[in-house]
Amino acid sequence: MNSENNPILLTKIVKTDKKSLIFFKSAAQDLTSEAALQCVNIITLSDAPAQSLYHILRQVYSPLLIVDNNLLSSKLQQNLKDLESNLRILTHKQDSKNINVVVTITDEIEYWKELAEKKDAAKKEREAASSFAELFEDINEEIRSMQSSNLTEIREAAENIGGLLDDVWRSNLAPYSKERMKHVFDIIGHVICSIVQQNLSTVDIWKVHGDTQDSDILVKLSDSLKVIQTWTNACQSLTGTYWPNYALHAWNGKTYVPLFCLNFETRMREIHDIRSTHNQLNKLLSQNERDELHTATMFEPFQNINVWSCVGPNPAWQAAVARFRGNMRPAEAKIADKIKPRLHNTSTKQMLYEFMRYKTLIDRPLVKAALNSELEVFVLSLGSMLKSIRSQMEDATDVKMYQPPEMSSTVQQVQWAMQMESKSKKISSNADA
Repeated sequence: MNSENNPILLTKIVKTDKKSLIFFKSAAQDLTSEAALQCVNIITLSDAPAQSLYHILRQVYSPLLIVDNNLLSSKLQQNLKDLESNLRILTHKQDSKNINVVVTITDEIEYWKELAEKKDAAKKEREAASSFAELFEDINEEIRSMQSSNLTEIREAAENIGGLLDDVWRSNLAPYSKERMKHVFDIIGHVICSIVQQNLSTVDIWKVHGDTQDSDILVKLSDSLKVIQTWTNACQSLTGTYWPNYALHAWNGKTYVPLFCLNFETRMREIHDIRSTHNQLNKLLSQNERDELHTATMFEPFQNINVWSCVGPNPAWQAAVARFRGNMRPAEAKIADKIKPRLHNTSTKQMLYEFMRYKTLIDRPLVKAALNSELEVFVLSLGSMLKSIRSQMEDATDVKMYQPPEMSSTVQQVQWAMQMESKSKKISSNADA
């Protein structure tokens, strides 16, 4: 493309970093209409030649060539790995800041190992590279452990990775670049989202069982959402709170959280809320009412669509959500009638319990409108409860909390204050909702 964004046609291959489309013949023969499809090949060069060859080899030819488990295939696999490694080294030598050839944490480890072995590099540079390689080895070990772990363990591994990346950023040997760290956030985020998606593929999230299996699916969705939130919260905390205040190597600019992870988290929350709404509905209605409202078929709009396509607009998903909401509408009047007595003539704590239990149903527009007066009373009651808690916190001499013999009064007061803070936040969030 020239400066006016018009295509340039050439008859010879010219070295360029601009995106190019190359047509070439695989045999020396005339281009007749019959032979053109068999003889003409097309290659796209989107980067520098070495980088383009690296990606084509890694993404296309290596998977196609390494298909058999025999001696010849093993030798070919090793030769391809060596070629990939050489191309990666060549790309980094041409531009040390080039991170496009780093598509896995293993690539990042190999980059730092190669730098640590460079004889012409300064001693401090080699030491820093060796330190980074060791830290990313630990990160890779956490990622490998995720492949065979349950969701709780995956969440713990995500927290551990956040701590290891903090060590990378705070290294006193050499500063780790901001752009490289953002790239690492992206790589790990995609891995975590993929593992969560694989974990959920073991269950049919849109199947209605009518028993405890429905609750089990909801728990699995909730645990999966917590895994993604753990990673996005780690990115948020590191780049928004901790690193900007680290004077020796401050994070400058905006907080960074991978966009793909945010989109995936949003989709996970949507799926969880839809499934939660359905579960709560089934608990409120009798079997005859469920049959009358066809609750067993409410998930049909989500069948046979890719719910995990969450980068950019997904018309199929949006249409399915709209159909589900339409299917829910006839049930909303019954829902309001069922919930209303539960919010009358009861304590604030009981009202809070009922609100938390049926929150996604109460969030339905028609239900919320029908329960407007009850919700106003509920919010006022929450306000009074908050005032009472704040009054207790200001006068912490009378701590109503069990104190084991080995616990000091100071530790007891700290734990009590933490519980009161958590309780206040929970009440405030429900009042806002």
